[in-house]
Amino acid sequence: MRAREIPKTRNEDLVQIAKQKLDKYPLLRSIYSDVFLEELANKKYDLDNILLSYLVLSEPILEKIFQEIEKNLDILRPEGSLQKYEHKLIQYDRISFESVLTELEFTSHFKRKGYQIEIEPLLPNGQVGDFLAKKGDLPIYFEVKGLYTERVLRESNISFELQTRVSGRIEPFIISIELAEEIERKNVVALSKFILKTLKELRTKKISFPFSFPYKENQITLATITIDARLNEDKKGYIGFFHYPVYVTGDWSDLRNKISGKISQLHPDFPGVIILQPRSINVSLYDLENAILGDLKVSFDRHTKESREFRSGDCIIGPDKNHRLSAIICHQRKINGGKIHKKTTIYHHYHAKYKLPVEFYIDDNVTHWVPKEEYRGLKYEKIL
Repeated sequence: MRAREIPKTRNEDLVQIAKQKLDKYPLLRSIYSDVFLEELANKKYDLDNILLSYLVLSEPILEKIFQEIEKNLDILRPEGSLQKYEHKLIQYDRISFESVLTELEFTSHFKRKGYQIEIEPLLPNGQVGDFLAKKGDLPIYFEVKGLYTERVLRESNISFELQTRVSGRIEPFIISIELAEEIERKNVVALSKFILKTLKELRTKKISFPFSFPYKENQITLATITIDARLNEDKKGYIGFFHYPVYVTGDWSDLRNKISGKISQLHPDFPGVIILQPRSINVSLYDLENAILGDLKVSFDRHTKESREFRSGDCIIGPDKNHRLSAIICHQRKINGGKIHKKTTIYHHYHAKYKLPVEFYIDDNVTHWVPKEEYRGLKYEKIL
């Protein structure tokens, strides 16, 4: 089954496929009851329902993901993982569900490294944290945040919905679609109908390739459709790829606000670590470093003919900011070629109330950035 076939499949068939997969994962099966699976299938038209996709698609990489979840739940059973993660693992949207996977991964990692673990520890303000890891008398509090800029989330939803509406219905053409920044999800229905109607009219006409035509609403071009090639008459056409305007605004306030919200949930009297998981190639380490350390800028000395990089503007880590924050961990977890590739970068806070040693997190594919006092001038060390 392909992802675009899910909305067309009967609910009872989706539930049956999910139950067959979960038979191999008894801990997860105890969380995902029949009633829950039926409710999940009712949400099959929700484009953000990533959990349903994971449960009914048969790709080998998804089996690896479920195997990893099952192992992590098992090792954390003495800490009450089934009860503590039940309400988190039933979150079906991409951002929430994949953030839980990261939380499980790190919590079980520290358990394997010999730390005492507490899931959802109570904080002084009456709220609960994500987890704490403790060796000796000093607990370290963790908060996990999945990052996905609002622009990227909107673009992904629009692309997926448009693909779903026109897939398998396109005349024998290969097309590409460039979507304008102004387009919104409310425009997708009319746009998909326009594409299908126009391509049907062009089927019998002689055109040279590439052939482009715009889609407009209120005199504003919201999309440009390009026909790249014609297929044989017995073939169905398809969308080759989407384009979005490439732009960098230089404003990382969206990311800073998301990170700052999590910092406020750390314990004020003990070391605190934020784990960030960017879920898109559009949220890169460059973006995160600008959000965390300040905007990267370059000055040029006309006399020496030398350039100097420095950081300025708003930031997360600063001399007078977020002293309860000991470090930020950026955990990149991407699926490529049927494998899960992981890379971790740790930014240590020079002015933290409680500094953590580099030895606190040593593992494969981990890079530490340890800033010096003058780090706003990029004088910080990279330690592998």
